[in-house]
Amino acid sequence: MRSLLIAGALMCALASPALAAPQVHVVRPGETLYSIAHEAHLSPESLARYNDLEGGRAGTLQPGQRLLLQEDPAVPARVATAPVEGADVTQWTGDTAVVAAGRPENSAGGLVGTFLARSAAYAREVSHAALSFIGVPYAWGGTTASGFDCSGYVQHVFAMIGVHLPRTADAQYLVGRRVPTGHLQAGDLVFFQTYAPGASHVGIYLGDGRFAHSSSHGVMVSSLSESYWANRFLGAKRVAASHNVHS
Repeated sequence: MRSLLIAGALMCALASPALAAPQVHVVRPGETLYSIAHEAHLSPESLARYNDLEGGRAGTLQPGQRLLLQEDPAVPARVATAPVEGADVTQWTGDTAVVAAGRPENSAGGLVGTFLARSAAYAREVSHAALSFIGVPYAWGGTTASGFDCSGYVQHVFAMIGVHLPRTADAQYLVGRRVPTGHLQAGDLVFFQTYAPGASHVGIYLGDGRFAHSSSHGVMVSSLSESYWANRFLGAKRVAASHNVHS
């Protein structure tokens, strides 16, 4: 009886979805995001979200490219959430020691406060703008506070402080000055190679190894040291010294 119970438990563990690798589709010649999504019984938006595909890059699928057909369990979960659209950013940045009445103090607040305490006025401006959208959902091709893709989020944040950036991650990677990893400053752009060669994901560096970005989990704060991002890190760019400089 005991051996049967052990065998049954082992079978359940092996069958657990948490242990299964995400389903993958290898792109064939002539296939598009829409045809693959139709074949896999997915919406194009879901397929794009699983693979961090942006509107401008969704039409550049290459034969042999591997696309996830479901959420990748290896992608780190969201660190925390905060209100959006006019949120009281002080409760996140640590600009004040007083937390709004009735709101429990978030453990991430002190960390973000450390970022901003070390930042210049420009970095503070970028960080405030970036953090005000924490929790906004991912949207394929999204460029507004109702939903962002990764580069749409970065473009929107920098537009708020008067810095005009290109629309897609690969185009944003071509502007600004390259920054060595050991010299990153808050407000720098950090780029990753996710689903295809080249820059396909972008975020805003906050300091202390953390960055804000719009992933399949929505706008969130992640760490460059997390294995998923560390293994895909491509480089960083500094696009402006102040909000009066446009790229």
